[in-house]
Amino acid sequence: MKDHLWIVEAFNPAKEALDVLSQPLWAEQGLDEKEELPVGEVWEYLINDGILGQDQPPRWVMVVGFEQIVLIDRHKWGLSRLLRFDLDKIFDENDGESYLATAMLFHRDHLCPLEGNAWLDTLDENSHRHTYGVSESLKFALREAIELLGNEAVWYWGEVKKKRVYASNKQQELGEQKFNPNVLKTECLRWVDRLLFIFYIEARPELGFAPINSEVYRLGYSLESLRDLEKVEFITLEGEQGYFLDISIRQLFELFWEGFSPKETQGTLDLSSSIDANRTDSDDIYDTFRLPDLKSRLFDPDRTDIYLNKVQFRNGVLRRVIELMSLSDPNRGKEVKGKHKQRGRISYAQLRVNQLGEVYEGLLSLSAFFAEEDLYK
Repeated sequence: MKDHLWIVEAFNPAKEALDVLSQPLWAEQGLDEKEELPVGEVWEYLINDGILGQDQPPRWVMVVGFEQIVLIDRHKWGLSRLLRFDLDKIFDENDGESYLATAMLFHRDHLCPLEGNAWLDTLDENSHRHTYGVSESLKFALREAIELLGNEAVWYWGEVKKKRVYASNKQQELGEQKFNPNVLKTECLRWVDRLLFIFYIEARPELGFAPINSEVYRLGYSLESLRDLEKVEFITLEGEQGYFLDISIRQLFELFWEGFSPKETQGTLDLSSSIDANRTDSDDIYDTFRLPDLKSRLFDPDRTDIYLNKVQFRNGVLRRVIELMSLSDPNRGKEVKGKHKQRGRISYAQLRVNQLGEVYEGLLSLSAFFAEEDLYK
């Protein structure tokens, strides 16, 4: 009969704070010779080659250590996805809901039910269903975000730069130009797609690109840090009409285009435009981060040089854009006590590349024009 669950002990005689998967198999653990697991190898290797590499591997592997418990699903192991429980943190917080969630996830009837699917499979299925709903609502949210940026650019050119935005047929005959709405739409689409890309890679640290594990980047530069403003209401006119968000986001775009690599030069911090391939992890400088330059069309500043590079977006507009890209459509939320519907925070880590592609392709088909009179849907 095929095993459904293996439970193994990550023995840690030194009692140091180590990842359970990096701890070795000790001879003192007294495994039977028939197991044929090499003593001295770390559990990550043993699970990959010795346990899940069998002809009939178990569905689940639970690695139990003194400080951590790790639950591995064979179907997700190749994607480096697992559930990790930090026991020290769980017990220190002493939170009843955390205890309940841990017990439910480890319960025999949820992992190895006698009938039906495992509870984690049900959660996974519901999560996938939710992400498809989120990707659908993102199409409408991003369309509104593009309209917001486009209208703000028109406002800035007319009210701040005092430039003509619209031109009559007679004025065009005299050589005066007006905004091209589809060129403006393309630049706004590129701006929104940059935000979408950064949201996605910051939510996927395993990709190894965005240094989201660096506190300096996460708190000082990341787009994720700006999501805390998604529901903020500005209490002063100066706050709403200022340009803090615009400056922050443009600086982030520049970081992705130019890259960032700190170097120590006579006691000072020097900014480099690319990663130094000769540096190693042991050369890390504290309180900083590294970001490789991304010389792609998406972040090429010349691709938004006709209109958007020459404007600034007010905080109120960009806060709304961040809100649209951060919170799900309230019409798709769940009703709470019959009063209102909840808006869930969009998890970009759950969205798949093909879903993001569908969102982007849906936006490409849009065309833009200036409404010369009030229009109604």
